[in-house]
Amino acid sequence: MQTRRYKWLSAIGLILLWASIFHVFEPEYWRLRRVRRHIADISPQWDAFKRANPGFEAVELFSEYDEAYGVQFAAKGRVPWSVDLKQLAEFMWSTKPPFSVDIFKVTTDLSSLPRLARAPTKKMPAVTPDGRRIEVDVIAEPYPGSDLDTARSRAEPEGPANGSQPIRSETNLTSSAAGSRR
Repeated sequence: MQTRRYKWLSAIGLILLWASIFHVFEPEYWRLRRVRRHIADISPQWDAFKRANPGFEAVELFSEYDEAYGVQFAAKGRVPWSVDLKQLAEFMWSTKPPFSVDIFKVTTDLSSLPRLARAPTKKMPAVTPDGRRIEVDVIAEPYPGSDLDTARSRAEPEGPANGSQPIRSETNLTSSAAGSRR
C-alpha cells in the first residue's frame, strides 16, 4: 500500500514539475499560444496583404505580452513615411484576432520624406551679447506661404509710411458745467 501511494505522489510531483517548467498553468502562455496559432492561420492572407500594399514588406506579426495591456496581436517593423498605418490596423482587425491589436512598434522611415524648399537668405551684420560682430542669415524676401508673406498680404495699403495712424478726435458734447444742474 505504501509503495502505491509513493508511486502516485511521485507521478503527481513529476507532472507538476513538468507543468511548471513549460508554463502550463500560466494563462498568458496559453493566450500567447492562441495568438501565435492565429498568426499561422492567417499567414496566406498576410502575404497577400503585403503583395497588394507595397511598403509593408519589412513588417512582421507577432504575439506580445504587456503588463499593462495583457496579451496582444502585434506588428513591428519599418514602413516608408507615405504608408497609411490605418490599412495595417484594419487588416489586423479584419482577421478577427483573439485579443487586442497593437501597431505601435511599427516605425515610420523618414529618410524618404521629401525635403522642403529653403527660403532665399542673405547675410546681415549683427552683434552678439558679448559685443562680437557676426553675420547671420536672414530671409531675403518673403516666400509664398511664409509668415512674412501672410503679414504683408494682411497689411492695409492705406496709411502713412511710418506706421502711425491718425487719431480720431472725440469731442465731449456735455461739458462739466452743463452737467451740474441743481
